[in-house]
Amino acid sequence: MTPNELLKRAGESNGAAFVLLSVAKMYANQTEDDLKKLAMGYRMAEKYAILKSVQTAGNLKKQLGLLENTLFKARPEDDIFDDVNDFYMVFKTIAEKVGDSEEKMKRMLEIIKEAEL
Repeated sequence: MTPNELLKRAGESNGAAFVLLSVAKMYANQTEDDLKKLAMGYRMAEKYAILKSVQTAGNLKKQLGLLENTLFKARPEDDIFDDVNDFYMVFKTIAEKVGDSEEKMKRMLEIIKEAEL
């Protein structure tokens, strides 16, 4: 691969990591929101773990975003956030359809691989 091709691939990987961390942060926030709606008296340790997870994901996302904007000269940030919402919905839909079934996950992956887009 040429240096430009490697830089392009590195930028795509960085962008994917940014999007996935954003999705993870959305899931962590959803976890906290759901627990609050249940009015669960979860302990301080659980609250701290959720808060730390969200903060850690946020910090890593921030660093990846800096790389995205400086090193890889990424597209405008609002496009990235559109991707985040799209990927969140894809993950959420897959999780709802597949659940804990390994067989369903294999079928879902086959469907995705065979899809003509």
